[in-house]
Amino acid sequence: MQYLFAHVSSSTYRDSSFLDHRTSPAPTEVKGADINIINRLLNSNSRPANYIFHSAFCCSTLFANCLQTVSDSLVLKEPLILLHLADALAHSKNSGNFIRRHWWALLRPSLLLLEKKYSGQQGVIIKPANSANNMLEDILSLRPTKTLFMYGSLRDFLLSNLKRLEESRYMVPLFLKRLYPITDYAEKLNIPDVQNLEHLKQCAVLWHTQIYHFYLVAAASGNDSVRCLAASDFLEEPESIVRQALDYFGLACDTERLNQLAKNGPLSRHSKSGDGYDTDERSDENAALSVQHESALHSTLEWMDGLLNKLPVNPPLQPQL
Repeated sequence: MQYLFAHVSSSTYRDSSFLDHRTSPAPTEVKGADINIINRLLNSNSRPANYIFHSAFCCSTLFANCLQTVSDSLVLKEPLILLHLADALAHSKNSGNFIRRHWWALLRPSLLLLEKKYSGQQGVIIKPANSANNMLEDILSLRPTKTLFMYGSLRDFLLSNLKRLEESRYMVPLFLKRLYPITDYAEKLNIPDVQNLEHLKQCAVLWHTQIYHFYLVAAASGNDSVRCLAASDFLEEPESIVRQALDYFGLACDTERLNQLAKNGPLSRHSKSGDGYDTDERSDENAALSVQHESALHSTLEWMDGLLNKLPVNPPLQPQL
């Protein structure tokens, strides 16, 4: 009956790509607090955060770093607690002991804790890991928030998986187990034994099931709470898109810091390694990979055309930012 709080300094978090096992140095100072006391505080002091859901490999981490740089808001990138909750929800499909209201009783205070404000901050923006997309509707129904769906093209998604092939071969089947059943997608397409598809075809199905999910949720939103953002639009006009996103979230943008994004800010560095990197280098990498894997890419995209004819998803998704 306690919450455990691990202290992470602002400099540690700023220098870490994600708020999970990759936070470095790992926090060592942990304090406990009574669950009932904290819940009373949360109920009286919470303010809904804004959310960025994404399909992976779509520059969402770079986008989050830009938002953090030019605003006085805290941007939480892939907090581990949401991954644990997504795991619990996914595993519930095979458990006779799962009681959804008990899971919701954990989800709500977890979101409230992530949304808490710190001194000098305007607000909080939360970017869950894409493997937490199975909680998308739950979060949207629980918190009155503004949400962005960020996504890339199918070809770029395949190329990004090819860049990290060993990691991709391990992670994509795991993601498919969780995300493939999140809509009636599987019944509509009826792909036999998706786990035994060739790897790039698995990647293509993973991309499509996420984009289709975003498409359905955005189409059903019927209000101003959801906007879609294509990675290509962000990369073409990053400063403009960052400003538009902050306007949409109701957060102020520091113009001076905005103008420095490409000079010595996040746009001049790799979002995960911190090394020097820019869009030209990214384009050159993708062009080289396209040549190297031309045959596999062509056959995968051709195969995917058949699925897209059965279940069309036509980016750019609407409504756009």
